[in-house]
Amino acid sequence: MAKATRTAILTGGAGGVARALTPLLIAEGYRVALIDVNATGLDKMAVEHGDAVLPLPCDLTDLAALTVTLDKAREAFGALDLLCNNAGVTTTGPFVDVEAASIPRDVGINLIAPLHIIHSVAPWMRSPGGAIVNTISLAAITPLAGSSVYSATKFGLRGFNIALHMEMKARGITVSGVLPGAIDTPMLLKETREGATALNFLGDPLKPETVAKTILRASREGRLEYYVPYSERILSSLALFFPALIPTIYPWFERMGVKRQKAWLAAHARDALPEGTPIPEHERKREKAHVGE
Repeated sequence: MAKATRTAILTGGAGGVARALTPLLIAEGYRVALIDVNATGLDKMAVEHGDAVLPLPCDLTDLAALTVTLDKAREAFGALDLLCNNAGVTTTGPFVDVEAASIPRDVGINLIAPLHIIHSVAPWMRSPGGAIVNTISLAAITPLAGSSVYSATKFGLRGFNIALHMEMKARGITVSGVLPGAIDTPMLLKETREGATALNFLGDPLKPETVAKTILRASREGRLEYYVPYSERILSSLALFFPALIPTIYPWFERMGVKRQKAWLAAHARDALPEGTPIPEHERKREKAHVGE
């Protein structure tokens, strides 16, 4: 393990991508502050990586608590070399049917929290030389029916990322966006079981390690956007150039993904979500109803 000479903050720090990315960052000489609402998952990361990580449990929708959490990172680090906004959440189902409370929660985690974090850490980020990498999504190019709020937040985050990329050049801080397709993580398992679109399965879900390596590459190179896989970026961009075609071609592509989706669900039928994974109240109610049936 390389001696820590640099510092990083990683949100979604107990998730699948973070579990793949954290050891890569440590090997690059980073000490990593991991922020996640899943305190149990952070504890496991701390046991695995020791002093190379700083576990900071926090609900990203609580901006006051998030500010305190970031102050703790500043106290421990002094200066920040890398920020990876990687946390994300989605609520599946037609927009008018989702529970109202899920809307500000999803917007808060996917969009407001990254903006708040960047605004808070910019004054103590290494300048020049710092890097910001935002995990966005190919849903920022092709909207997903059944995940409309998620799509809205990712469209917003992508627009912000492009503008910030231009603004931060004067400070010598690079800003990059990583736009992956579906990633084989507990989040994908959860949303697919809840009925998420089969469009996620036009190809095989990405391994977290693939996305982690792309985030690390973005932190080094600082280009505006990275697409994983690039082939899906071409397809998504085609749909974006001709938005009137989306309602027509969407069902056709979704049908293409159904077979892969069913096979993937069957392969993960016995998988359980990691201990400590937060479950929104409306989903707890649904689980209790199923137990009573």
